[in-house]
This record gives sequence, structure tokens and C-alpha cells, in this order.
Amino acid sequence: MPKRKRILFTALNWGLGHASRSIPLIQKAIALGLQPYLAAEGEALALWQAQFPNLPHIELPPYNIRYPSQNMSWNMALQLPQILRAMAKEQALLPKLVNKYQISVLLNDNRYGCYSASLPSAFLGHQLRIAFPYSWQKALFQPINRYLLQKHRLIWLPDYEGAGNLSGELGQGLPWSNIRYIGPLSRLPTVNIQQQDYEIVALLSGPEPQRQYLENELRQKLAQLPQKSLIIRGKIGEEGEKRSGDYPHILPYAGGRELSSYLLSARLLILRGGYSSLMDLAQLKAGAMLLCPTPGQTEQEYLAQKLGQQGRAQQQAQGQLDLGQAWAQKEQKLPNWPQKAAIELAPFFRELVELAP
Repeated sequence: MPKRKRILFTALNWGLGHASRSIPLIQKAIALGLQPYLAAEGEALALWQAQFPNLPHIELPPYNIRYPSQNMSWNMALQLPQILRAMAKEQALLPKLVNKYQISVLLNDNRYGCYSASLPSAFLGHQLRIAFPYSWQKALFQPINRYLLQKHRLIWLPDYEGAGNLSGELGQGLPWSNIRYIGPLSRLPTVNIQQQDYEIVALLSGPEPQRQYLENELRQKLAQLPQKSLIIRGKIGEEGEKRSGDYPHILPYAGGRELSSYLLSARLLILRGGYSSLMDLAQLKAGAMLLCPTPGQTEQEYLAQKLGQQGRAQQQAQGQLDLGQAWAQKEQKLPNWPQKAAIELAPFFRELVELAP
């Protein structure tokens, strides 16, 4: 591996999932002697700053994506102009960053404006087929999605290929020669559980205001149950911790061994079911799940339906949660995570770095 090559990591600020799943990749890059530069914005950048305080951090133009309604098509149509403006700003900024920091290669997680013909790059993502709700949208937008993905020399898909995969139709079966299945990614370490603090743990994430809507519903409905419960709000850097008194208890954020401990000790986990969260649970071999997809976020709805049909998770809609039922049926649908060996990441980094002049 060439010594001290500089690699630029970029991540979309859409909840914490994109930034969190890049953490093991950043750690691996450091272990291989590469020099990472971390570029994002909002909570994604804040997570990287907390995890890697000694690495260089760069603020990128914000996408500012919100989910005000339960219709994904309408949400994205309303915000398309600002997304395109952010992509244009990224395109203008990227060559300046490459020159300023002497970047050798780019590893880009879902920022569609971060690419350059002169910079070898890999796109990190699992949704190579976007789960559009209507067939006409697939016909219109999937070629555009492929066009933007192929701006990168390589596509790193965090999943296994074939049996035991997690992404299903989103990432499997495409005949693109530049896809590399690098295995699921997780920032969370496996821990030995000493005690069970909470029986139900809710892990929140994703765009506002839908994240807050789910939090409000969970606060109300968990308070009606006899089980000890915890809500982890997914808001890094915020205050409002509550570890005593009536349940549910509240944590703004948890990470590392603390989060692993909560997730492994709980008898029921409540979460959106975003891909990065599912990779974390697969890494931990965590237990029973109730998935509550962000309304209109068709990728999460697809993953929840897939796991539900396989008998591996319960699924309920936001605004219609029946937590008593979910608790009573928690043993009926267990995830039974596949037992597969981790894939070594070094060859993928080596292939990417060798593309640099």
C-alpha cells in the first residue's frame, strides 16, 4: 500500500447512518497507513468530529433534506432545486479541496455531487436500485441514478453477495463490473452483557420532522407499559438526558460500547429499520425488532417488508403503534442473523489507491 496517500471521505447528512457506517472504513484506512480527510456537514460531520477529533474535518454544502409529508415523491420534488444547488456547490468545491489537501482518492457515501473525472473514487452505497413507489419513476430515474453512480470508478456495496444478503433487490443481481461487495459495516463492538438495564430500547434516526413525530408517539406509548424502556434520540451534541424517574428514560445519543450494551440487553428493539441500523444489529446479532419505517421512505419500507415476510421482524406504521402487541409477540419473529465471516477490507482499499496516479 503506498505510504500516506490522502483519502477524502464524504458522507450524506441524512440521520447518522451514512457517517456511522463509514467509521470502520476510516479506522481501516488509518490502519493501512492512509491519511483520511473527513468532509460532511451537520450531524454527520459532528459524529466524525467526536469519533476522530485529531483528523482534518471539512464542511460541505448542506442538502437540508426534510420529510414534512408522508409522500416521498412530493418531499423530494419540493426539495429538488435545493438538492441540485448543493450538488453544484459540491462539484465546484471538490477540485479546490483536492488541490488544497493533495487528495489522492475519494470514498463517497451517497453525496451525488462529489465526483471528478480526474479523481479516482469509490461510491459507498447499498441502494443501487432506488425503491421508487411507481414503475414510471423507476423507468425515468433509475437510468439517472446509474449514470451518477458510474461517475465513480468503483462501487462499494456494504453487503454480502448472494445468500445471506441484507440489501435484497436494492443491491443484488446487477451486472455492473465495478461493484465490490465489501460486507456489512458497523461501528459497534460486541460486548459482554453484565446486566439488563432496559427491556425495551428505541433507537431513533432520520430526517426531521418525522424523527420527532415518532419520538413523541413513543414517549406517550412507552409510558403506558410496565416494562423499563429507553429512547435514544439520535441527536448528537444535544442535552436532555433522563436516566431516572418514570419510564421511558431518555438519552440524546449513545455510541460505541454503551450503545452495544443497550441494544444487546434489550428484549425488544424499536427502530426505523434504516440500512445502517440493520447492519449494526446484524453485527451484534441483536434480538427481536419492531420496525417503524419513516413514512414514505420507500427503502426502509422495502427492508421492513422483506424482513417481515421472512418472519424476522415485526412491522408497524408510525402513528399506529401498538407496543403492547409488539411486546407480546416479540418471540414470534426473531431476526436469526446469518453467521458469515467478515470480509477483509484491505484489498478493496488497495484496488482504490492503485487507481491514483
